[in-house]
Amino acid sequence: VQDTTAPVLDDVQIDLDAMTLSLTFSETVDVSTFDATALQLQGTADVADSTPVSLTGNASRSGDDSTVVVMSFNIADTNTMKLLDSVARNASTTFVAFSSALIDDMNGNNVIARASSEGLQVSDFATDDTAPTLVTSTLNLNDGTLMISFTEPVRITSLAIASVQLA
Repeated sequence: VQDTTAPVLDDVQIDLDAMTLSLTFSETVDVSTFDATALQLQGTADVADSTPVSLTGNASRSGDDSTVVVMSFNIADTNTMKLLDSVARNASTTFVAFSSALIDDMNGNNVIARASSEGLQVSDFATDDTAPTLVTSTLNLNDGTLMISFTEPVRITSLAIASVQLA
């Protein structure tokens, strides 16, 4: 008897410090069929009330065929998430929606899609506890500008100019 039962995404956990998303399915899935571009993060269960982050792909995934797939966000998607106030700030603002192209089970059955009007809320949310670090700085004395670069996006409103010291 051939398996015709489609897998279901049962649970989602996000770790913003490690920049990973753990997906737990109702049955073993074929990790080689995983397509991150079929997935979007949204700040509410219904995307109509939120700005979604559609993943751009190139996300790495780890593990063998299993009921759990752990993916690492790529830099572009990571930066997009960190710049939004409405998505992935805490568990109550982190939901996923996806098409059936996300992943297949071991018999080629596509996962049951989750509509963007019915996003699945994460069950566990780990915050980004790693502070950004200054990477480079360039002082232009001709035009009086200081260019600074960090390891991750930062909010310009959080910059305390009075704390900047030139040495």
